[in-house]
Amino acid sequence: MNIVHFSFSDTTGALGAAYELHRKEKDLGNNSIMIVREKTRDDDSVIELEYTDSKQERLLRLIDKLYFKNNRKLGTSFHSIDYLGLDWTHELKKVVEEADIIHIHWCMGLLSLNDIQQFLQMRKKIVWTMHDFHPMTGLCHCPESCIRYEENCSDCPQMVNTLENISQKLFEEKMHYYGNSSIHIVTASSWLKEIVERSSIFRNNNISVIPIGIDTEIFSIEKDTDIKQELGLREDSKIILIGAQSLNDNVKGYHFLKSIVENLFEFQEIKQLCVDNKLYIVTFGHNANLEINENIPIINLGFILERRRLAKIYNMANVFIFPSTFETFGMTAVEAMACGVPVVAFDISAMSEVIVNGVNGYKVKSGNTEEMAEKICYILKNSPIDSEKCRKRIYDEYSLLKETERMITLYNKIENETSPFIKKTEKSTEVELFFNKCIKEIVLDQAMNQHPRDSIEKIFWKYNNEYMTISRKVRNLYNARVITPQSCIHIYGAGKNGALLKKELDRFRIKIISFWDIDESKWGNTIGNIVITAPKDFESDKSAIVLISIVAYDEAEEYLSNKGFVLNKNMF
Repeated sequence: MNIVHFSFSDTTGALGAAYELHRKEKDLGNNSIMIVREKTRDDDSVIELEYTDSKQERLLRLIDKLYFKNNRKLGTSFHSIDYLGLDWTHELKKVVEEADIIHIHWCMGLLSLNDIQQFLQMRKKIVWTMHDFHPMTGLCHCPESCIRYEENCSDCPQMVNTLENISQKLFEEKMHYYGNSSIHIVTASSWLKEIVERSSIFRNNNISVIPIGIDTEIFSIEKDTDIKQELGLREDSKIILIGAQSLNDNVKGYHFLKSIVENLFEFQEIKQLCVDNKLYIVTFGHNANLEINENIPIINLGFILERRRLAKIYNMANVFIFPSTFETFGMTAVEAMACGVPVVAFDISAMSEVIVNGVNGYKVKSGNTEEMAEKICYILKNSPIDSEKCRKRIYDEYSLLKETERMITLYNKIENETSPFIKKTEKSTEVELFFNKCIKEIVLDQAMNQHPRDSIEKIFWKYNNEYMTISRKVRNLYNARVITPQSCIHIYGAGKNGALLKKELDRFRIKIISFWDIDESKWGNTIGNIVITAPKDFESDKSAIVLISIVAYDEAEEYLSNKGFVLNKNMF
């Protein structure tokens, strides 16, 4: 079977889950290809389609940023538009034509409405896994308590400025392009299936429940880990673990944590653990610097990219807290349970189905922080959950192999179904007029949320980090002989993009001297074997070439200019 997966990237979270499914399908003998916008893995079956770098595409990405992503109320999910799509080259068209199954995952910034309609016009069998709610809303990726997607997404309550009710206009576009089509929808839980069945866009589509699979070979019980020793903790200390890709969204429920911890101190056992310095809260993920309670030390591990290390972190925990109030699945919680760690979660979303009380954790009424604290204390005191039974629940029902087998069964089922012919239709004039108005405001520097870095001049800079994949940037710099194997490179920015930049430079055998970062907490740490230091002055390193790996490049440029460095304007 020829399967083509479309996912924005192959990295972590929902994007990583798409890659793992693709990889397992290949392992089982299928001809699977994955098409992404940003590739992070060394896998020839993953094809990276870089941004076209056209002026039109850059303007669309800027409109998406200024008018939508930066126009949402604090704490709500981010918003996206569906107008960044594929460059239909002869090679890409051939790959799609030969596909038996097109499987769409989280595809914002990769597939446009036109692309999806083209798949339908080609009468392709399409499976779309709902990793969030965006396919059936006008703009948002998580509607929280809003149910306007059941009708028309009018007057989006998550937007600061509703922009002439653009959410409804974009919703109507989706309805026009693929609403009630032959696309087969996949949800990770029955709870999500019921929600999708109520949506205007997909209520007449076929929908199957196939939970996301966890790689149970990596996420497994590991008795002896060195993480506690690495963190300087006693072996008999108790660990409450909290983590997600990002902890600051409302729906993640981390605003409940302060109340949960306060309720923990109603129990003498918790007070005694604190007196004995044996209780710690460990967090991981973006925005994981939580201020919860001064009586319990909090250790923030930041974002964990390497999965084997993450598995070790799960294994040192006694309990994992998952206070999310709205989730399409909950991968971190399931990964923890695969490692034999009990989870305490609110009885909502997929957790209602995944957790069996007393087997792999406990479910409590949503928002009931007193009951959640009680269950956490009960686990810390009595260790009532058998780790092998906890893991078995996940291994039997939520493994990657189980997901892949279920997905292939679905593919086989729909392969012989007849797909209707879809006539080509154009996008609405209303939306196009709105975009034209946005472009005019950007040109005049009058757009909402417009920062000096978002001026026409700067977004059209050839090497603007926001508008070029890291692999293309390195390749172009190398081809232009700006960097060579003899160059002495410093990377400004020791974050995720910095690590990816190092990986690309390594491919060209470009020498990296150090990572520079203004965050003092990073100094002395390493990425690979490269030390993170404070930025140097030009006088102290006259031969240095500095590559900026952060999006806020104008701030970095100003900082480096004050250090004596000069911007290479030939690169723009």
